[in-house]
Amino acid sequence: MSIKNKYFSVEEANSFIPKLLIDIPRIQSLMKSLVCEYPDVRKAREKAQFNGGSLQGADYIN
Repeated sequence: MSIKNKYFSVEEANSFIPKLLIDIPRIQSLMKSLVCEYPDVRKAREKAQFNGGSLQGADYIN
């Protein structure tokens, strides 16, 4: 899968700011909840940069 770069004009980028101001704190809150409720999420996230994971795999999602 190839990743294509997307370039935005200043106007396009600025038009996304109001939505980002809502979405980013929401994503941060969800991540905090995941880490608190499922400690393996934190471990998997830390190892993900090295292509790792947790012993439970995705079992905690189901």
